[in-house]
Amino acid sequence: MRTKRSKTKGVTLAELLIAISILAVVIGPVSGMFMWSSQASTKAYKTSIASVIAEMRMEELVGTDIAPGTDEFIDNGFKVNIVVKNLEFDDLDDDLKLALDNDSTIIIPYVGFLRMVTVTVHDYDGVVLCTQRNIINTATNGFVS
Repeated sequence: MRTKRSKTKGVTLAELLIAISILAVVIGPVSGMFMWSSQASTKAYKTSIASVIAEMRMEELVGTDIAPGTDEFIDNGFKVNIVVKNLEFDDLDDDLKLALDNDSTIIIPYVGFLRMVTVTVHDYDGVVLCTQRNIINTATNGFVS
């Protein structure tokens, strides 16, 4: 028994163009997702490193007699900006003010050794990656007599 063969032996140009179009429509968004994922991963990595740097710098200041002022330097390729100022009642968060019954005189005995410290870490483009703000005890022996 003989089988009947078709007269066309390949694919037409129209079929090839349709197949390429479908492939492009599928591959475009998938490759875009890989690009977005790569960028998000890089940003998350930089942010986590910046967070560790800010935390380390903040911890270094605890128990050191640091005067109010501003310092800026480079650490592991990140620009670090540290602002130290004397503690003021207005620097406290609203919840803490409420816990202190909005009585600003409560913090007066501690103003001599408590500092409000803000550590900001930027990347090489100047984009802020991390900011940490904390009240730090700068008494060298842990307390003031």
